[in-house]
Amino acid sequence: MDAFYQIIFAIALSELSSLANENKVTFASCPGDMTFENDDKNSSLEVAFDEPVVDYNTDGTVNIEIDKPVDDKFEVGCTRVTYIATDDAGNTATCSFLVCVGSFSFTPGTILVIIAVAVAVVTVGCVIIVCKCK
Repeated sequence: MDAFYQIIFAIALSELSSLANENKVTFASCPGDMTFENDDKNSSLEVAFDEPVVDYNTDGTVNIEIDKPVDDKFEVGCTRVTYIATDDAGNTATCSFLVCVGSFSFTPGTILVIIAVAVAVVTVGCVIIVCKCK
């Protein structure tokens, strides 16, 4: 291939690459992991959070799928919430975050455990808290 055709080919590839990068769907904002307190350990909690914002820079439509609606109730523990945005060309973007609901009820046994953990923290210097994700 002579130099003229190599230059034309390089320009064409550059233009195609630019078009491909311009036509992608992205999330302009995606919430971070969040924690809510639930005083009643036996029930779920309705939580409120700002939904992710999709950014799409060309004409067309974007379909957004969510595995847990914003107005749904969350059980005690951690639940991963995932939004998937798909445009007409099949490009996708994902926004995922944890919604953790904690239950804090104190019984005499719980208070003893808290005291034991406090002593362990002073003695050892650290505590590891585990959040089990769905």
